[in-house]
Formats: sequence, structure tokens, C-alpha cells
Amino acid sequence: QGKEQRKNHVDTLLGPGLNIHRSPLNGRNFEYFSEDPLLTGKLAAAQLRGMRRFGVTGTIKHFACNNQEFKRTEIDSVLSERALREIYLRAFETAVKEGGAYSVMSTYGGLNGIWTASNFDLLTTILRDEWGFDGAVVTDWGGSNSIVEGVREGMNLEMPAAGDDSPCQLVKAVKDGTIDEKIVDERVDQLLDFVLAEHKSGETSFDAAKQHQAAEAAAEKCLVLLKNDEHLLPLKKDARVAVIGEFAARSRYQGAGSSMVNAAQVDDTLPMLDEFFPARVGFAQGFERLDAANDALADEAVQLAKTADCAVVYLGLPECFETEGLDRTHMRLPENQIALMKKLRAVCKKMVVVLSCGSAVETDWAQDCDALLYAGLGGEAVARSVLRALVGEITPGGKLAETW
Repeated sequence: QGKEQRKNHVDTLLGPGLNIHRSPLNGRNFEYFSEDPLLTGKLAAAQLRGMRRFGVTGTIKHFACNNQEFKRTEIDSVLSERALREIYLRAFETAVKEGGAYSVMSTYGGLNGIWTASNFDLLTTILRDEWGFDGAVVTDWGGSNSIVEGVREGMNLEMPAAGDDSPCQLVKAVKDGTIDEKIVDERVDQLLDFVLAEHKSGETSFDAAKQHQAAEAAAEKCLVLLKNDEHLLPLKKDARVAVIGEFAARSRYQGAGSSMVNAAQVDDTLPMLDEFFPARVGFAQGFERLDAANDALADEAVQLAKTADCAVVYLGLPECFETEGLDRTHMRLPENQIALMKKLRAVCKKMVVVLSCGSAVETDWAQDCDALLYAGLGGEAVARSVLRALVGEITPGGKLAETW
């Protein structure tokens, strides 16, 4: 990641996101690490240290208590001092003290009645005075409620969409004495220290093919085997499998919203089936990616499954279920996928489900499958990693980062 940033002249990643999985319905949980503050902080710190090796950094966000997307620009998170520090701030503290975080992004909402983008206790007392942070505090896009209040309380950089007259407001405030010019100078000095500090030497070469191999190795370590009745997995390469599911045709490997990236290379399952399952009986889409009933697709999948010794079914949450700006309304898989599972169970001798999603889902349907492999949102190379796990070339020994 650090190498790619250097190659593209990007000094700071807008991440990692450290918000706690307070609600499983949060539409952006896929972008955050865990419900656990210790795990979240340690993973973020490691990511930051890795990027710093190449002279770049990350912007930890959203500081703090941005634990839902619904009305995120209006919400006021009200909580006790103990809960704030033990649960919601702990990961940020670890990222600053152990990861050397040098850039922090505030939230759209408020914390105990004060907007986080102009919260002195949060941005100055805790972040700078207690934790020793000496970098830059930036707002989210359009996340500044008042540039004057923000600068006074600890904000260094107001990002776009806050209002065309924001700079004029700050100048006016200095002239009429609403804010001391020394505070503005201090914020500018802090920002310049951040800008200049990140222009360091470091390796600039970037090999996309080599990085794809690294992405595959990472995905392999993250696969989680949730169920394996009668040791169905691993499958033999000469198994007569039916591959079913729209996610096998087009890999679900990342979330939606501002976190989406254009990967240099993305593996999909179907082009690799000759290598892993040359004796397969075929592929059927089975369902539409969105939650829409399609009896023709389901019937095609059922007919194919009847001819196979085992069905490998690729299920998951579509992109619109996990995206910035929206929370989920329930924790279920799309109904068209659940209905397909029931139809397949009636005809399948054995069934393996490969599940792709970045958030916890209800799994009452898991009684209808013999093996369940959780792929998460495993990145650009996850499709090959899954296939390697299905045939036993690797062991899916990952652990869940949140309670299911």
C-alpha cells in the first residue's frame, strides 16, 4: 500500500477507519476493523507503521463515535466518559501512540452536544495534550460547521464542500478579534509540519503483479471456515461440482462508497475453474445481484445442481447493502439468495457456501449447507484464495473480527 501511494504521489491515505462496530447494521462496518478496541488499534497501528516505511501515512478516522451512517451529519453521540475512553477512543489512542498517526479526520456529527470538528476536549485536550499528537486535524468533506470555531478548538484543515465563504469568515474573525491571529498561526504551523514531514525518502518502485501476489497471501490468511460437516472440505479437484451464484461470475471483493478503489487486477472465479475443478458440471448464475426474484435463474441452478456430486454456492451481500451513507435495515442475506438455498437443499447431495460480505449476517440458512467458508471482502485476489482453500492447497484458518 505504501509503495502504491508513493508511486501515485499520494502522501496520505484517507484511512484507516477505526470506528467501533457498535451496531451490526452500520453500512460502513466493512470499512472498519472490529467491535474490539484492542484489535482495532493494533491493526491500525501496524498499517500506519507499514506505510511510514515508504514516506507516506494514513489519516485515521472518523474521530470519534461515528458508528452509524443514518443521519450521520446530524447525530449527536451521547455517552459517558468511561465508555468514550475505554471503547470508542482506545483504538485512536493506540494508532497515535504505537502507529505514529500523523493525520486525523473528525466526524460529521457531534459528541456530547459539541460538533467533533470544533470540539476542544477531543481535538486538543485529549488528542494533542494527553496523547502527544503533533500532526494535522482535518474535517470530513463538508464536515465543518464553523471554520472559526474549528480553528480555535484544534482543526487545521477544512476540506471542500464546507462553504465558499469559509476563508472569508476566518479573515473577518481575525480582523474583528473573534479569534486571536496567534491561534491561526499555530494551526498553520501544525499543518505545515505535517505537509513537510511526509516528503521523506523511501522506495518508489511498484510492481502490480508482485503486489497482487501479496494481496492473495493476505486473503489466504483471512479466510474463515465457519462450518465443515463430515469433513466435506477440502474437495477433490476431480469432483463433479456445480458452481452457482452471481458472485462467482463477478467477484465481490470490496465495499461501496468513498472506499472503492480501481484495482490493477481483479481475480474472478469462473476463468480459474479449469485449473481447480476441471470436471465441474457447469456454472449457473442462480440469482440476481440485487434482491430481485428471478425464477428462471433459480430453476437453472436447481437443474444443474441435480447433475452434480456437490454444489459450490457463492452468496453474499450486494454492494448496495454495504455502502457509505446508508445503514442496513436488517441483517439477512437478500431474500432471493435464501430462497435459492432452500431449493438447492432439496436436490443437492452436498453443498458448500462461499460467503462474501464485510459485515455480520444472520446465518439461520446455514443449516441447509454442509460447509461454510467466509471470504469477507478479501481484496482483488480473494477469488483464487477461495479456490485454493476449497481444494485444500491452503488452510482457511482466519478468525472473525466481530461476534456473529
